[in-house]
Amino acid sequence: MTPPAIPPIYQRIKDHVLRNIESGKWPLNHQIPAESEMVKQFKASRMTVSRALRELANDGRISRHPGLGSFVTNARPKSELLVIRSIAEEIVERGHTHSTKVHLVKSEKNAGRELTDAFGLPPGSALFHTVIVNSENGVPIQLEDRYVNPKLMPHYINADFTKVTPNQVLASVASVKNAEHIIEAILPGAHACKLLGIKSHEPCLLVHRVASIKGGVSSIAWLTYPGSRYRLGSKFRGP
Repeated sequence: MTPPAIPPIYQRIKDHVLRNIESGKWPLNHQIPAESEMVKQFKASRMTVSRALRELANDGRISRHPGLGSFVTNARPKSELLVIRSIAEEIVERGHTHSTKVHLVKSEKNAGRELTDAFGLPPGSALFHTVIVNSENGVPIQLEDRYVNPKLMPHYINADFTKVTPNQVLASVASVKNAEHIIEAILPGAHACKLLGIKSHEPCLLVHRVASIKGGVSSIAWLTYPGSRYRLGSKFRGP
């Protein structure tokens, strides 16, 4: 019988930190041991310890502050920006429960000239409009305000958004050909605060997403994420 492989030192350091966090021994905002202490404890190089802490910080488990040390932080999930995915799939992959609350599903003819122009439609054209809050384990993490082109997605309005997400509905019709993301740091308005259950001073990330399929712009969405509950990130692998 082949003995189990011994994990590399940096992984053992990460596992040690995670065990202390998940057991509650190191609570939120607890200062974890300094790099120099971990170098001695694990008989590792400073570079190895730094790698372990850097990966933990990238995963949102700790925050690092030069000159002060590293502290336990909220494990905020991170969404990939270079891939358009259903938020429900992301949440389920983390082993958590996804739920939605649908606040609006309607066809609108008064969405405004700016929006109809963005879709390449004549002024006064009808657009499908949905407003949905996505939650993870019962905690709201995303407010989705979306307009959809009825000419390209005629069945969108008939979907049951308590069972499927808008992205799942759109992807079932056609694959996205092009997508543009604009990200802003904002303070939410009263409506967003009410739907997300946050205070007006809670910093949020706003993602403005324009998605196109063959035939034109299919969807324009504003996605609002409470900064304390969610992170946005991306990875790129070159050739």
